[in-house]
Amino acid sequence: MKKQNRLKILFGLMILTVAGCWLFNQSKEIPLSELALENVEALANGEGHENYGCIGDGEIDCYGMKVAIRVDGLR
Repeated sequence: MKKQNRLKILFGLMILTVAGCWLFNQSKEIPLSELALENVEALANGEGHENYGCIGDGEIDCYGMKVAIRVDGLR
């Protein structure tokens, strides 16, 4: 009987330890480096460094779309 109680207590402590470690790891914030933030910004801005806008529907290719007017030199 004593052995069963000890095993139950040990099992309960193991479960509490695992749950505590899991919760601790879930709450950690991972800091981003300056390079990582620059990469996120670059992905948000698109792949190229084109400075043009697209207006209307037409025959001119602009970002893979057919538009009426493509305005260069925008920033």
